[in-house]
Amino acid sequence: MIAQRQVCATNMASLGKAMLIYANDYDNKFPTSSEWCDLLIKHTGVNERMFCCGGTFGCRGTRCYKGVSGKLCSYAMNKNIEELGAKAPPDMVLFFETKPGWNQSGGPEILTTDNHQGEGCNVLFVDSYVQFVKTEDINNLKWTVEQKK
Repeated sequence: MIAQRQVCATNMASLGKAMLIYANDYDNKFPTSSEWCDLLIKHTGVNERMFCCGGTFGCRGTRCYKGVSGKLCSYAMNKNIEELGAKAPPDMVLFFETKPGWNQSGGPEILTTDNHQGEGCNVLFVDSYVQFVKTEDINNLKWTVEQKK
């Protein structure tokens, strides 16, 4: 359980670094929220395995079972981040855990704690910091610029 949480956090941190590399190459803009997985693979060289949390159903051990789209991602991009890019506040949510999909974006309405037995989820912030956020603290996350933390 703790090991899955750590692997998930490591994968998320790698994706965060890929986002910063992408933003550096594209005038501080992040990939579009509708293609972020595909664009990170194409432009930064991350592999599909980094998109899978070990706690996600279908992701166990060294195998990642593909979803209907042929690809599986345990994470979603904050829909409010695309326009801000790397200029977003450092404590704003960039990626969070969600049910399996591909190129997903949204907000707290699609966040899941299912990957970690309902105890919480990993969240990547704009400053590349990954934190395991307990279920009772999820409402304190910053999803928009206007929102106070």
